[in-house]
Amino acid sequence: MDAEARQNAFCHPFTLSKENKDELLGECYQEALDGHPKAVQTLNRLRELNYHVAKQFSLKRSALDNLIFRLVVTEDEPLRVPSYLIVSYCWHHSTQWKPVDPEVLPLWEISPLMVEAILKLRESPQEGVWIDRACIDQTSPAEKADAIGCMGFIYKAARRLVIPLEDVQLTREEEIEGIRCAHIYRDAVNNYLGGDLFAEIQERFFPTDEEYVTLLSFLEKMVSARWTQRAWCSHEIRVQTVGRRFRAVFLVFGSQLKVLQFDFGMIACFSKYLITTDRHKSSPLDPGDPPYVFARPTSKGTSQHLQQKWRRQDLRYRFSSLLLDSAPRPLISQLQETFNYSCEKTVDNISIALNVRGVGLFFNGSAMSEDECYWIMTAVSIAEGDTTPLTLTGRKLRLGASEGSCSWAQRVQMEVLQARVSAPSMLTVRLLTPEFIVLDLLLFQHAPQLPLHRSVQEAMRIIRVSSLKPHVEPDSTKLHRYRDLLQDRLACSIENGLDFLRGYAGTVEEHEKYWHGYYGPLPAPGPTHETATLEVLQFLGVTEDSVANFREDYFDPVVQFFIRLVHPRFYFPIVRSRCLKSSHGHTAVVNSVWASFWFAVPVALAGVSFERDRVWLLEPYSPGDERLTGLQDDSEVFKGLGINPEHGKGYDEERGENPPGTMLNGRGLLFDFGDDRASLNDAGAWRLMAKAQMLGCPTITADGESVKLLRAQRVFG
Repeated sequence: MDAEARQNAFCHPFTLSKENKDELLGECYQEALDGHPKAVQTLNRLRELNYHVAKQFSLKRSALDNLIFRLVVTEDEPLRVPSYLIVSYCWHHSTQWKPVDPEVLPLWEISPLMVEAILKLRESPQEGVWIDRACIDQTSPAEKADAIGCMGFIYKAARRLVIPLEDVQLTREEEIEGIRCAHIYRDAVNNYLGGDLFAEIQERFFPTDEEYVTLLSFLEKMVSARWTQRAWCSHEIRVQTVGRRFRAVFLVFGSQLKVLQFDFGMIACFSKYLITTDRHKSSPLDPGDPPYVFARPTSKGTSQHLQQKWRRQDLRYRFSSLLLDSAPRPLISQLQETFNYSCEKTVDNISIALNVRGVGLFFNGSAMSEDECYWIMTAVSIAEGDTTPLTLTGRKLRLGASEGSCSWAQRVQMEVLQARVSAPSMLTVRLLTPEFIVLDLLLFQHAPQLPLHRSVQEAMRIIRVSSLKPHVEPDSTKLHRYRDLLQDRLACSIENGLDFLRGYAGTVEEHEKYWHGYYGPLPAPGPTHETATLEVLQFLGVTEDSVANFREDYFDPVVQFFIRLVHPRFYFPIVRSRCLKSSHGHTAVVNSVWASFWFAVPVALAGVSFERDRVWLLEPYSPGDERLTGLQDDSEVFKGLGINPEHGKGYDEERGENPPGTMLNGRGLLFDFGDDRASLNDAGAWRLMAKAQMLGCPTITADGESVKLLRAQRVFG
C-alpha cells in the first residue's frame, strides 16, 4: 500500500446523526412506511394464530427508528456523509477457507490490499463505507438484532455494493481475458440505448477457441468463490434492485496480487454467453439438460467438448442462483432457497428470507433447527394470508419432545416456484400449534369410485378409433402404463360429463404454465384430437345440428382437452384416476387411495387451482390414542399404492398394480374394494395422513349432502 492508502486505511467508524441517517435511508424509510399497515395486520393475525410465535417478531419500522447507523470514514468529525459504499464479504475462518493474502487490516478484518481498492472506489473522500464488523457493535445483542432486522434496507440504500473475493487469484491468462471482456462490456454499456445489452456484447465478442476456454476458467473461479455459497452474501446481492445489482463490483487478486475489479453485470453477461453458446454446435444448451452438475467424471475417455458442456452447466447453476427474482415467491419457498446456502447460525435463515421477500417484520427469537425455522415461517405465511403452507407435501416437521413425533406442518418437498396465492378464506384457519391446526373443513361424504363400465368401454373405443396415444417414446418400457393412465383419465372424464371436458383447459392452466419452460408450448390441434373430440361429443349427445355455437362452445374446448390429455406435462399429478362426487352435482378426478381415508378440503383452499395439493386425506383421531400414527411423508401413501409420487410410475415391475383386495402396508384396502372409513368422532379431531390434488371443481362449496362444512376441526400430524 502507498502512503496515502495507509493513511486512509487508519479510518474509524462514525455514528451518523439522525438527520444524516434519515437522508441516506430515506427511500427505505418510505418503503417501510408503505409496508407498515400490512406488517401490522400480519403481526396482529399472527397473535391470533399463535401468540408464542408472534412475540418473537417486531415491526421493521421500529428497528429502523432504533438503528444506530455507523459508517467507516476517513475524516475526524464529518458534518455530513453524502453516500456510502457497502461491503459484502466472508469473515475469515482459519479452519474453513484460506484467503490469498493472509494479512488482515485491523477494524476491517480483510486484506489491506482489498481495503485500498475499496477506498479508491469512493466518489469522494467524504463518502463512507459500511462493513458489518466495524459498523455494528458485536458485543451488543440489541444493536445486532436491530441491524439484522434492517440489513435489507442498509444494503439496498448503498450507492454501490463491493464484493471482495479474497479466495480468488487469477492466472496471467485469466487476468488478460477478464480485462479484455471488461473493456468489451464497458463499450457495450456506453453504446447501450435501452435495447438488449446482451445482444450488444454478442456483436463485439468473437473469441478464439483458446480465449473461450480461458474465459470459462475465469468465470468458474468467480462463481466458485466462497462468497457464492454463503446465505448472507446471497441476501446482500439479492436485496439490490436490478440496476444496482448490475453495478455491483467484484474485487479479486490478479496474478501479481494486484487487486482487479469486474462489474457484476459483466460477469452476468459473459456467463450468459457461455451458458447459451456451444462452440461445437449452433444451438443453445439442450433445455432437457440437468440444471446443475457438480461432480462429473473427467477421465481420459471423456471428450473435451463434453467436459466443457458439463462445466457450462455447472456455471449456469451457480450463477443463475444469484439472479433469482424473489418478489413473487412464497415466503416458505424463499426459506427453502435460503437453506441451499450455508449459514453459521440456523436462525439467521429466517431473517434472510424475510429481508429478501421484503416482509415488514424482523425476527428476534430463537430456532435451533431447520424444522423450527420452517414452523415459524409456516405461521408467518398463514398470517400473511398465503395458502402455500397448507398445500406442502414434504416431510412432516419434527417439533415435539419425542424424536418420532410429527407436526401437521410440512417441509417443502421440492422448490416451490409458483407465485404465492392469498385467499380471504384464510381467516377460517383459527389456531396454529406445532401439534395441530384448527380450521374449517369441507368434508366429502362419498368415496372415490371407478368409472362405470360404459364409460370405460367408450374410452377404449375412442382411443382405438382416433389412434389416440400418449406422447412418449415408442420404445419406452413404461408405454403400457401410460396407455392405462390415458384410458383411466379419459374414462373418468367421460363419466364426469360435458362441463368437465369443456372446462379442463382452464382447470389445469396453472399446471400448464408451471411446466411451460421445460416442455415448451403445447402442440397445435391435429386430426387425432379432432376425431376423438367428435366421437366423445357424439357419445354425450352433442352434434353440430343439436346445439348453437358448436365449434366455439363445444368442439374447440374439447379439442383442447384432448391435447392436454395426451401431453406428458399432465401425466403424473393424478395417476390412478377415480371419480369423486362433489357439491351441487359437480364431479372431480382424484387418485385412488386407501379406503380408510376421508377426503376433505380446507375452506381456505376451496378456490385454489388444480396445481396445488388442496385435498387433505384424513382419518378420525382421538387425541391421546397413540395407536393411530400419522405418516411422516406423503410419499409413504403413494408408495403403498405402488406409485412413485415424483414420477407417477408404479413400483410393480409389470403394471404397478396391487392384487384385488390385498392389504397395503397393513393400512387396509383401496376404495375400489370397499369403504373402510371410520365414523366421525365428537371431538372434531383428525390425523393428517397425506395431501393430494383434485382435478375439477375449481371452487368447492358445501351443499349439505355431498360436501358438508365442519367448523373448527383439529387436525394433527
